[in-house]
Amino acid sequence: LLTTETIKRLIREHEEGSAACTLVSVCLPDPTGYGRILRGENGEVRGIVEETDADPEEKKLKEINAGVYCFSSEYLFPCLRLVKPHNRKGEYYLTDVIDILVRQGRRVKSMIIEDAGEIIGINTPQDLLQAERILARRRGAGQFMEMERAGGLKR
Repeated sequence: LLTTETIKRLIREHEEGSAACTLVSVCLPDPTGYGRILRGENGEVRGIVEETDADPEEKKLKEINAGVYCFSSEYLFPCLRLVKPHNRKGEYYLTDVIDILVRQGRRVKSMIIEDAGEIIGINTPQDLLQAERILARRRGAGQFMEMERAGGLKR
């Protein structure tokens, strides 16, 4: 459910920030199930820890990884070769590239979005229903604005 505006903003911020990677994040009241953004003392992104690998303190973090990235390919492809399945699930995590980039001294930026509805996952019929409601609200708002611009709505 990412909007065109969010994607354009991500690309713009990535290019203007001279980063090796710019990722999308959002703060959730209940971040259960999501990877958490780890930040250093100065607020810089220093990694992402997946829920299954997070310790109790990391699980308290509210800023989550939305799974949307803009990478500079010159840094991404060499890092992908370094990703290993060193985690509880024995899986290859794309999020490990963030840690690799940081260890290499590369800049990683986070673009925090306000609308968590843009990044919801659809894994169940209930999730699909929620996504349909979000899209219906967007269409309704868009139709309302179009009618207003066309002079069809009077205040």
